[in-house]
Amino acid sequence: EYNNNKFKIVFPKLKGSYDEYQLILKDTNSTIELNRLFVGDVFLSAGQSNMSYSLGCTLKNEKYKKLVSHFPIFCLNILENEITKEGYVNRPAYPQEDISKEFSWQQVTEDNAYNFSALSVMLAVKLSKNVNYPIAFICTSMGGVSIDSYLP
Repeated sequence: EYNNNKFKIVFPKLKGSYDEYQLILKDTNSTIELNRLFVGDVFLSAGQSNMSYSLGCTLKNEKYKKLVSHFPIFCLNILENEITKEGYVNRPAYPQEDISKEFSWQQVTEDNAYNFSALSVMLAVKLSKNVNYPIAFICTSMGGVSIDSYLP
């Protein structure tokens, strides 16, 4: 829809599903294609460093490792940067800007489940049992990151 020199996209309301969608945006000069789009819920797993405790370090980790294969669960895992040789800890101070630079969405699978937050994976599995659509989480659990850095 184009009105008063403003372009507006309106999407019909969709119920969540496991179906994948594709979005294609075209103008006279270029085309942008976004593949593997899902309709579901996204949760922010923000907290101090203990929130990032890996699934591989928990009791019943094998159970959850197997369960992730039954559900489409996705994660944007924002990890802490390594400490520099000078001893500085570099963390994304402004996640809204830094997310697009270094991080990407990953599907949680049996092969990589131990790389993600135990609390996030366990919650996503439990929620997935009760809904008919994908669950995703943004895991930004590291010491010193405040929720204020995510707010405009």
